[in-house]
Amino acid sequence: MYRVARGRARAFAVALRARGLLDFAEPDRRLRSLAFPADPLSGSQWNLAALGLEGLTPPPVTDSSVVLGLIEGSFDPSHPEWQGARFSFTRAPTMPGDDHGTAVASVAGAPDNERGIVGVWPGMRMVIAPPNPGSCGDAVRAIREAVRAKASVLNMSYEIEDGCFAHLLATNMAYGQGVVLVAAGGNEFGERDAQFDSPGGDPHVITVAALDTDFSSAFFSNRYDAIDIAAPGVDVPAAVSLANDNDGNPDGYRAESGTSFSAPLVAAGASWVWERRPRLDHTQLTDLIRHAARDLGRRGWDPDFGFGAFQMPLALSDRAPAPDPVEPNDDIEWVNGRHFRRDPAINKPRRRVRRRTLLSARLDRLEDPTDVYRVVVGAGWTMRIRSRPRAGDPDLDVFSRRARTVYYRRKPRTLLGASRRPGRRIDTVYVRNRSRRPRFVWVAVYPTGERFDAAYRLEARRVRPRRRAHRVP
Repeated sequence: MYRVARGRARAFAVALRARGLLDFAEPDRRLRSLAFPADPLSGSQWNLAALGLEGLTPPPVTDSSVVLGLIEGSFDPSHPEWQGARFSFTRAPTMPGDDHGTAVASVAGAPDNERGIVGVWPGMRMVIAPPNPGSCGDAVRAIREAVRAKASVLNMSYEIEDGCFAHLLATNMAYGQGVVLVAAGGNEFGERDAQFDSPGGDPHVITVAALDTDFSSAFFSNRYDAIDIAAPGVDVPAAVSLANDNDGNPDGYRAESGTSFSAPLVAAGASWVWERRPRLDHTQLTDLIRHAARDLGRRGWDPDFGFGAFQMPLALSDRAPAPDPVEPNDDIEWVNGRHFRRDPAINKPRRRVRRRTLLSARLDRLEDPTDVYRVVVGAGWTMRIRSRPRAGDPDLDVFSRRARTVYYRRKPRTLLGASRRPGRRIDTVYVRNRSRRPRFVWVAVYPTGERFDAAYRLEARRVRPRRRAHRVP
């Protein structure tokens, strides 16, 4: 990706398009911190008790411990709270009028040093990647730097109104490298629709809403379909620079409100869980964190609380879901080598052997909207591709190798076959390769119906020729 001055952008895009190199172009949007105006410091860290940390012992912090990446531009490293802390920077941060980064970092990992407060995982390893001066392009660069600095979990306490495709690419790239993504849900309830803001509305991101001290939804906390979980976000004690401590008690601490401070509670909790359960992969941990909750509001998921209030004891003890393979694979571009090394085919056909390939995976209309796989069809073979629902209503499309996307408004020529049987009925598509060389097809599975989520088992097996098999070009 290139970032160019506005006056040069059109000519540059035209030149790239003429050479067949233009993928997308968009304006570079400003970031906006999600901190809400502060209230007086309450003097108690109710947020830690609300997460269920009482009686739990944090893991020791070593040189090999999990690293939390904070995409934050403002940070005061001279604050007394950081005595004994373990943090680093990808580049020098700025010190604007607000103390957003200092407060976010302290909520997550302030050390146990007999000063001020302690974080969720006291003294945890943190890397601060400043997105300065504060646009989408700056955030993209900061995410890349944090991943290079070995961050395993990323906290993003900001929003980009109306989304940013470059940012979506950056988070998907990070997720593909095994990073768990956490974002603030936003503070504009009733003012506008935040459904398509980045990063909270993007797939594969754990989006966090704010709880008030009585475990109700904070009046400012956004309600929309991408909310996954909730955590304290009102009167959360945090560290701020002495120059900006305006609560009447200039001790360097202030009660902060906003989903900006809910998100790092969950991000630090996820880091702690990964330290204790290192065999989990990023897809397992992401789904585990989403469901490690005490149900609030109406039963089950709802747009106010997601799955409920995040609870550390559940995240440490609950049975983890099975891995969700080859994520992210939301479209062909994520598996054909365009962004990552090309994913191998899910089957390995051999002559005279009718082997069945089995693969289990999950879907979510917002968090994981489509799964795309490459399936090889041997020379002269007929393949049966079948999706067996385990939950929800997943449907099945099969595209030729010439397809570039599985999203379309009209039926494309590259669509070889589709099966959209309702409910828990099995979807099946037959394809036949009449050539003398192996060919491959793209298989797409996606959720439909009233439920947002789905689970399925995908099968690919060589069978005898069928009249209704679709020809593979």
